[in-house]
Amino acid sequence: PPTFPESLAYPDELQKAVCKALSKDVGGRHQSANELRAELIEIKRGVEDRGDRSTSPEERRSVKADTASKVHSTLGTGFQTQPDTDESSEANGATYRIAASRQMTSGVPSFFGISKSFNLRSLIGAAILLIVVSTGVYFAFFAGRPQAIDSVAVLPFEDLTGSPELSNFSNSLADVITDRLSQLPQLRVVSRSSTSKFQPGEYEMLLAANQLGVRALVTGKITRSGDDLFVRVEIVDAMEDRHLAGIQFQRPLSGISSLQSEIAQAAATQLQLRLSDEQQKRLSLSETEDPEAYQYYLSGLVEMNGPQDVRSRALEYFQRAVEIDSDFSAAHAEIGWIYVSRANGSDNPHELMPLARSAAERALAINAGNAKAHIVMAMTHEYAFDWQAAESEYQRAIYAAPNLDFARNNYAFFLSVMNRQDEALAQLEEQNVRDPLNRRLGLLHKGIVLVQARRFEEALAVYKQAKAVEPDRDIPNFALAYAYAGIGQYEEAAEYYRKSVDQLGGDGKYSQPLVYLAATYAKIQAKRDESRTLLDRIESMQGYRSPVVLAAAYGANGEIDRAMQHLDEGFIRRDPLLRYIGVGYEYDELRSDPRFTDLIKRVGLSGRTH
Repeated sequence: PPTFPESLAYPDELQKAVCKALSKDVGGRHQSANELRAELIEIKRGVEDRGDRSTSPEERRSVKADTASKVHSTLGTGFQTQPDTDESSEANGATYRIAASRQMTSGVPSFFGISKSFNLRSLIGAAILLIVVSTGVYFAFFAGRPQAIDSVAVLPFEDLTGSPELSNFSNSLADVITDRLSQLPQLRVVSRSSTSKFQPGEYEMLLAANQLGVRALVTGKITRSGDDLFVRVEIVDAMEDRHLAGIQFQRPLSGISSLQSEIAQAAATQLQLRLSDEQQKRLSLSETEDPEAYQYYLSGLVEMNGPQDVRSRALEYFQRAVEIDSDFSAAHAEIGWIYVSRANGSDNPHELMPLARSAAERALAINAGNAKAHIVMAMTHEYAFDWQAAESEYQRAIYAAPNLDFARNNYAFFLSVMNRQDEALAQLEEQNVRDPLNRRLGLLHKGIVLVQARRFEEALAVYKQAKAVEPDRDIPNFALAYAYAGIGQYEEAAEYYRKSVDQLGGDGKYSQPLVYLAATYAKIQAKRDESRTLLDRIESMQGYRSPVVLAAAYGANGEIDRAMQHLDEGFIRRDPLLRYIGVGYEYDELRSDPRFTDLIKRVGLSGRTH
């Protein structure tokens, strides 16, 4: 084969262009044939300029003359090129403009059929042809392949059965599929609080996808014939405006518990997702084979999403589910979640937290990837003031289900308690992307973090935005009261605390807002006596009363010793609200006391106080 002079070696720029054109990374390749052509022209001009600078005008004229006399003899042993003629080449619908060329003979000792006399311009032209042809082949075989879907929303399924006994299944099916797909980190899944705003038959698919900011939609219809249930699943790629799949599942009514995992697996396949063995296993996991246990579980989910939330009959339904099937991990996790939710409200954490931990441990023993159980475990670690273990559990939950809304939201509140406010806000932003239509809730959560960051004016502005998003829904009275008290507007704070107390049963029943009302009265000169009277009444009430919240009220009244006694009691009883003493402004009257400093260290919040 002929050897080329060193001056005719491929320039570095050309080699880089070839590598870029054939890159396996879609984002790293040229995004169009025009972009490739423009880069090659620049390379050609640069090489020619360098050649011109290295030779004299006389040498350049000699080369041109020599090339003109020999060009016809070289064409017969290589490629015939017609640089002034373009033709279109199509691959998978994409049109590329390339120089028309054809090989005249292959019986030559060189790949290009280029002799030593072939000049630099011809070499560059041949190299350009090689890149264009190679790139065309690459795009034809690889670039045209469908890309994996990176975002999806599962919309409510339409129930056409008319069967009351199937209403819970119909209402919960989309939620359960959402939870399954939420386990996949390569997929952004919109949370149910956004998708539930779309009712079957009341939306246009592509418009819904645009509103939710997703590429694909999963939805379907449920029908019944005798003892058989039919679920028709539709999957649409909104970006490409094409129907990806229509899949029908037929199951006897006794076998519907496995449908959630089967539909999730089918959706993952149609969305072109590459799943690891572990992900395949988790998607195919059937929580229970018992139809009765499954129905109780679905009933519990419906109750949890209802207006009464954790104080509804949900706990009863979940407990019945695990009585029937003791290996029902998801039901155990829901039981634990209800217990920790009540413990963080106004119920006795000393009684409830051990129950929550037991339920979470049972759920994780059955299914170590249960994200909700990890969240419950994290909150029980907070109860034990084991902050490192709590954070590890939050992170495990997000790893197990990166799209699950309560995982990121609760982790954000944990970070806020740790006085890592910027990290907390970042987690909320991550969740907002997955819950685009539930902007009100996202703003409320942001307001909570801003208040704990002592950015009270910003928090009130955010609450105002939340009200503007849904004018017919009020901002929680307790949230507004706490923010107003933070900036010293105690009259306004007291008004909202009173409203919150009334919502929870009035001042004859113990509640956190009632104690905060007493603390706020202590800041209003005309109400100081009423504050102390209210505190005495609270102390005489039956049932559990948070000693940590009472400490804030005594501190506001200047009774520091009484406040510290209550905080010590809170430490002994592991009051979960003790975790707020690091960031809560209501404890500022106590911060200069050495006993408070010591308590902060015992709780493990050193370095996190304001």
